[in-house]
Amino acid sequence: MEHQAFQKRWTVGTILLICALGLQAQTPPASLTLQVSGLTAQERDALAQDLRNGTGLELAYACVPAGLLVIAPIDPQSGIDVRSAAAASISRTVTSARAREEALTLQQVEDLCTNARNQ
Repeated sequence: MEHQAFQKRWTVGTILLICALGLQAQTPPASLTLQVSGLTAQERDALAQDLRNGTGLELAYACVPAGLLVIAPIDPQSGIDVRSAAAASISRTVTSARAREEALTLQQVEDLCTNARNQ
């Protein structure tokens, strides 16, 4: 009897863990970092303006010399899928051939920017 109770608790715990991991895997990233080759100040400004037009996103960080853009939700608790919400704004501003997504922390982006400015 005690073995059955343990087995039920273990099964329920395992199911809850799997569900939690599944939800975590589906959580959209909190921000989107792009590396844009040949980024100009005009493109940066155009993207920032376009994002302000009802996307719920903002250009959280930009470094023209390094070609780096960080797009984030205005409200971090919104649960907005940054990649999907920003897609139209990005495509209106820069060609997809020039932009690629990067998995960088904000500190790494800032360091790359500093290095680009010092060259």
